Amino acid sequence: MEPIGVIYLSERTKNGSVNTKSTAQIKSVLELPSPEFGFIMLPSDTGYSLATVATHPDIYTYINPILNRNSVQISIAVSNEEMLKKFITSNPIATALLGEFSPGPITIVCKKETNIPSNYTEEVIKSYDETIGVRIPDSLIEREISTIVGYPITTVAVRDNNNTIVQNFNDAIAIVKKGISKLYKEKQKKITWIAIEGGDFYKNHSTVVKINDNKSVTILREGQITKEQIDELVTQITNKK
Repeated sequence: MEPIGVIYLSERTKNGSVNTKSTAQIKSVLELPSPEFGFIMLPSDTGYSLATVATHPDIYTYINPILNRNSVQISIAVSNEEMLKKFITSNPIATALLGEFSPGPITIVCKKETNIPSNYTEEVIKSYDETIGVRIPDSLIEREISTIVGYPITTVAVRDNNNTIVQNFNDAIAIVKKGISKLYKEKQKKITWIAIEGGDFYKNHSTVVKINDNKSVTILREGQITKEQIDELVTQITNKK
């Protein structure tokens, strides 16, 4: 199933943003009502990702089959710190890590904000310990999409058969196109999407850090930001107490 729109680098503004026409199209795709479902394939920090509004109740049953993912929880990307505060509980280590390395290739996994219902974490993003993986991406486009819709968006990487994050635009389109076509045959529901070209990706994937408490963290995946950098900052924070 072909994308209804392709936004190339040459069509973006001088600072890398999408133009007004593209903004309107993106907003219309992500706000499409049921039974239609909209996605944006966009350049994230380390490669291409598949994005949609992260509050949609059916995201897991669409994104995972499209990208051929196993039962892995979905993390979310937000445009700014204010939006972030609405989804996770305040924690000095999380605040320090995000302050030091965001916007950038780091995902913080920590307890959800108390106003976020448990059925959101369990049923929508499939997290069963009441945590949410959040990030403020370095990708201007990713932050812009979140701003356009006014909500967090999904930030699920497009991967090839070797489980490598895809950084080639045409390869990413082919993978998403194949996945959406396959899902359409199963669900018989129209899936509308747009592809946005990017570049200048980080060489390594993003680092994922789980906040255990106010004293320690667990590195779930070491990437562009190293364990040594994380440990050094956590030590500084805990020694201040």
